[in-house]
Amino acid sequence: AKETMKKSLKIIGKTHGKDSWEYATFCSNLGISYCRLEEFDEAEKLFATDEEIFRKLNFEIHPANMSLRINKSSLYMQKRQERKSEELMKENLKLLEENFHPSYPDYAVALSLMANHYYRFDHHDKAAPYYVKMIDKLLELTNKFFPVLSENDTLAYWKSITQKVDQFYSFSSVYQEENPDILKSAYDC
Repeated sequence: AKETMKKSLKIIGKTHGKDSWEYATFCSNLGISYCRLEEFDEAEKLFATDEEIFRKLNFEIHPANMSLRINKSSLYMQKRQERKSEELMKENLKLLEENFHPSYPDYAVALSLMANHYYRFDHHDKAAPYYVKMIDKLLELTNKFFPVLSENDTLAYWKSITQKVDQFYSFSSVYQEENPDILKSAYDC
């Protein structure tokens, strides 16, 4: 599969150009594959290419560039480079807060990722406020949009948030020994 993706990248470079959004996105996707194979140096090179293209295209707050930051953060988490991972997650949150309305759904996703980052590195006190804020944001979105969703959209929405809620419950069950107040948030949702 890796060789096929490399060939595909060359084709996209020829058809769309090596400075195109399509090429950058494929670099990121290939980088994710390298992360899964634990070939971190190759992944990092591809993410750097992706980042450079987005810089040239002025895509600072574009969702694809935010996804790149998430992918790079995941790479650094796997490499146990906590500080680099944290910086990218914080940068994403800051960009979302400065450029989008607080009810923007990706904000809840970014809160979840920040919380998971801290949880993974055993910083429970830092993870807790992000989890609580994420749950509050998901409840806000549910109350705002749920009444107008069709049955299919309702099912899709629940499917999309189930993992985040489960992560919060998992965290709460671990963290409740350190801070029992977290259970209030867990059972209030």
